[in-house]
Amino acid sequence: MTPVIPTTQISTGRLFGPWPSEVHLTPREMQALRLVTEGDENWAIAQTMGISCSTVKLHLHNIFDKTGLHNRVSIAVWAVRNNIL
Repeated sequence: MTPVIPTTQISTGRLFGPWPSEVHLTPREMQALRLVTEGDENWAIAQTMGISCSTVKLHLHNIFDKTGLHNRVSIAVWAVRNNIL
């Protein structure tokens, strides 16, 4: 899979990051992303999802790879601005 390089706002009004249609998240990655946007920490996400903190980190790592973004704030902003959730 070719990595997606985030872009800055362009004349089409897109804010940053890949187009949502370019990113294919699993249901569990979507659930983790939703919890990140709610401000949950990894331990709370793990408890809510019934998984280990290591698995939460793996889901977040996959989201970072798929979006080309680099931290939880940027993926949360990307998700909210693009109406992902």
